[in-house]
Amino acid sequence: MDNKIKVGRSILETITVALYENPIILFREYVQNSLDAYNRARDEGENIIKDFHVAINIDKKCKKIVITDNGYGIETNGLFKDRMSSIGSSEKLGDRTKYIGFRGIGRISGLSFCKRLTFKNKAKNSNKIQKCTWEGEKYRKLLDNEDAKEDLQSIIKKIVTFEEENTGHENKSDHYFEVTLEEYSNEIEIMIGENKFKEKLIRMLPLKYNDSFKGASKIINKYKSFMNESLERFMVVVKYNGEDLLKTYDNKFILGSDVVFWEIRGKQKRDGSVGDKIGLLWFTFDRHLKSNNNDEYYGILTRSKNILMGANDTFAQVANDNKEYVTTFREMAQSLRGIYGELLINSPFLRDNSRRDWFLPDQYSMDLNNIITDFMRRLHNYRYCASRYFRAKPSKKQEDLKKALDELVNIKDNQIDYSHFYKKETEEEKEIDKELFSEQDIPHENQSLKKCYDILMRIIEEYFNKTKNRVLFLKLRAHIVNRFKKK
Repeated sequence: MDNKIKVGRSILETITVALYENPIILFREYVQNSLDAYNRARDEGENIIKDFHVAINIDKKCKKIVITDNGYGIETNGLFKDRMSSIGSSEKLGDRTKYIGFRGIGRISGLSFCKRLTFKNKAKNSNKIQKCTWEGEKYRKLLDNEDAKEDLQSIIKKIVTFEEENTGHENKSDHYFEVTLEEYSNEIEIMIGENKFKEKLIRMLPLKYNDSFKGASKIINKYKSFMNESLERFMVVVKYNGEDLLKTYDNKFILGSDVVFWEIRGKQKRDGSVGDKIGLLWFTFDRHLKSNNNDEYYGILTRSKNILMGANDTFAQVANDNKEYVTTFREMAQSLRGIYGELLINSPFLRDNSRRDWFLPDQYSMDLNNIITDFMRRLHNYRYCASRYFRAKPSKKQEDLKKALDELVNIKDNQIDYSHFYKKETEEEKEIDKELFSEQDIPHENQSLKKCYDILMRIIEEYFNKTKNRVLFLKLRAHIVNRFKKK
């Protein structure tokens, strides 16, 4: 009996289209591959390239994208052929904490979005250029032929070609790796035509902080002292059509608390020792946690080895899905609108899911979700106490605010000027920070209903506060909001 396993030809489409449905992801894959290749060369003894960078150039007229790094390239032709024609095989599996990618499929992420996907490689001390081409259009035509019976290996042989050219002895000092998408698809054309495409790119990629951001050195130094590794290993200069891309944080994002930190560890071990290091959470906030609906950079962005996971409201979503804490998603998301920060993760135990938008569901990710939920509980409690304090200022409310602040900023190293959080506010600030339940819970209802809703919710809140059962108030409020949604 022939026990040879056949892999169907459509599997290639499945792992490219299903995992890379949003074409912006391909930029992440190729940039991280360049950074990983450079770090691997450095780990193997190569010197630092002072101006190492990745260049993204988009020619809208010719519908062509070229992504090039000035790293050391792939050193041998045999190794180049092996890597460019393999699927799901990666040399990065040995240590998940040292390299960003690990599945070995990111290199073909652009196949579904272009007519032709080409890789060019020039290694250090070589006068040869290797070239590998994947024919995307040809592959799609082969798939459309329902009568064809080729397996995946046969298909790859038909759509993948290799070439080599000699550049002459004078070019031996040059080295690079280049990815080209020719005649990119309508999906990419629409995506890069959006007004905020560059901002989305900036948030997603493993970029450096802006030199003018005074919090950068604090974050980098704190990360190194806690994680015992350099955060800068996972940072790269990316040039987008000649313009340097950097994280958007600048000094206006540093609020009254300055930059404060949580050192994130897993559960305490059975022998009583501290849990394994997961990452560093840095954040900054002001006394009011003011909401700004036009702010695109709010919230805490989760980054795995400096690659974006999730979105601005991910912390609120995680807490909302956790049964240990009950409040409305909208209320938790509103708390995040008055805060900026990042959760910088690098753990061998947390594995990115296939879409790289969160982690695989296991005990380690559950522990992380509980940590995030605890943070959201403290943040929401601080916001609640601050709201009460700024509406009326009896001494008891100031004590509650201080306790909530101590819970939120619970690391001894953080130095907070408490007086800043008790300052007398201006009439303008009072108006801005007046808490309206209706704006959070039923923003699309008419003004008369919203006014009645606010009055009723304040009465209900006052009752449950007196009976010291705020959790029940939050459950009731969530139930009322859900009824409005079902109307």
